[in-house]
Amino acid sequence: MDLWSRARRLREERGLSQAVVAGRIGTSQSWVARMESGEVDPSLSSVRRYLNAIGASLELRSDDGLPDFRAMSLADLARSIRRHLADGEYVLRACLQFIDDFHETDEAGRSGLLETAPAATGDPRWDAFLAGLAEHLAYHGGLPVPRWTQRKERFLRTWWFLSDLPSVRASAMAESPAAFRRRGVFVTDDLFARA
Repeated sequence: MDLWSRARRLREERGLSQAVVAGRIGTSQSWVARMESGEVDPSLSSVRRYLNAIGASLELRSDDGLPDFRAMSLADLARSIRRHLADGEYVLRACLQFIDDFHETDEAGRSGLLETAPAATGDPRWDAFLAGLAEHLAYHGGLPVPRWTQRKERFLRTWWFLSDLPSVRASAMAESPAAFRRRGVFVTDDLFARA
């Protein structure tokens, strides 16, 4: 039996709905459903939060037949965004997973997750977002900022807010980190609060 089959069974045995679990880990019910169905490949920290929410834990044992964990790189993230461009919730969750993976990676490996210029996603807004994300994480992680982040196609001519809600827009204007703001991308600081 695979991890998600066992996890789903435990959740159901404990009388917990997907919505309750989603509320406990700060995500949507649809994201929990996608994890349980195997539609997404969540980061280890996302798996831990899910398991904590259902009162379970994960035990890792050495097994030479299994591949080592490999964090998602920014280039991987761009490919994922391109495949799921029409699903904004999925794209945002993939970005959050990347942030989790970045913070789960040892210091020596973090630079490698940022250095390869991601291919165009098909949406210049997400291309600018990825450059802002790389610059922000590199700067705050004491890493060199990748040169590709300074290319003109990584900057927007028209401002873009991740949320259209007026109250969120006001917060994003005040909270958006400089690496995003200078590209015309506005996010709230809770994007990084979970990392």
